[in-house]
Amino acid sequence: MAAQILRPNSHRGPNRGQEGVLWSVRKTTPGISVCRPADARRAEGLGSGSANSLPAGVTLMEVLISIFILAIGLLGVAALLPVGGSEIAAGVQADRAAAVAAAAMREIRLRNILQPVQLDVSTNPPRSVLMWFGSLSSIWDPTAIPYIMIDPVGVTAAGASTFPVSGTPTMPRFNLGAAPKAIAGPLTLPDGTKVWLSSPLTSAGARELFVSKDDVLFDIPSDRQQRAKLIYRQTSTGAISSDPGAYNPANCRPEFDGNYSWMVMVGPPLRINTASSVGQGWCSVIVFYKRNLNLAESEIVVPVTSPAMTEVGGEIVVTLSDPNQAALLERDRWILLCEPAGNTWIFQWHRIVASARPNPASNQWYVTVVGDAQMGPPIRNPQKAILVQGVIGVFSRLVEIELEQKY
Repeated sequence: MAAQILRPNSHRGPNRGQEGVLWSVRKTTPGISVCRPADARRAEGLGSGSANSLPAGVTLMEVLISIFILAIGLLGVAALLPVGGSEIAAGVQADRAAAVAAAAMREIRLRNILQPVQLDVSTNPPRSVLMWFGSLSSIWDPTAIPYIMIDPVGVTAAGASTFPVSGTPTMPRFNLGAAPKAIAGPLTLPDGTKVWLSSPLTSAGARELFVSKDDVLFDIPSDRQQRAKLIYRQTSTGAISSDPGAYNPANCRPEFDGNYSWMVMVGPPLRINTASSVGQGWCSVIVFYKRNLNLAESEIVVPVTSPAMTEVGGEIVVTLSDPNQAALLERDRWILLCEPAGNTWIFQWHRIVASARPNPASNQWYVTVVGDAQMGPPIRNPQKAILVQGVIGVFSRLVEIELEQKY
């Protein structure tokens, strides 16, 4: 007798099992019936009526292709890790530079650094100051009033009196310290000594004011489950320790790396109130990371042409004398463009957004820069540029400048 199979849609048949499974009945010999679940028959390949109803397996070639595709994807992810790390480091550095610039602006306001009485004229003749402050004009005249650089770190470390130290153009470079009454309180040196700026800043004083103390040092134990310990210096003995039990805020101060420092470039007054001898001008804080104090090596003047330059930037052609200087033209570096104006120069900082050398055998680089059109007179035809190693940010602000001349 032929097999009798109860189809799955026969839900109300007499052969429905207690567990809700459809059963099939196959009669093999007269008087004997074999019952088994329909699912079991399908598992044996009998439900569909085909001997090849089982799903096909994966061939070795398919496995190899899948591994190859996966390997390419993993290699791409691995290649992104260093790029991501460098971008994160650049972001942290830019954030730190902005914080240092904000702190520098506070120091400038609190200590009245922009007053003429603050400048030390021992390294520059009084005429340098007179040229900057002496011409009280309602409109800025670039032929009479140059720019100045206030850089106690550079003056005390290298004895420089101009910025840059060599080449043309230059601007006067000043130290601070001439009149104590203009300072908002004494300056505390690392050894705890409180001094007034009645004399030019020393190297320690310049480091105290113009070097950021935000990069505090910590002693990180090898056991990551333990807390990091603050490294501090005792002002009385100069000893460095990380013992929390011996830390006393009265005579201890956190030790810092000192990688971030700054100087300030002051432009000539744009608007002057002759009645109060107060003018408004641009003040640019230049932030360094691990500044190279070999100024003859770190401050370089190079010739420039400007095939396509506008008020807010454009393309310039920079001619380098040393191939190693090409690192100073990388993206997000800063360049100080210089344009002649009468018997002096106009200076303006620009950020580099791209650079390329079309001819590998040439020493000319095509550089795209962006600047701020509001920072004084626009530069459209720069003829020189000053490259400075270690500059990671330039932050400018329109500030009031005291014009009272005391010399």
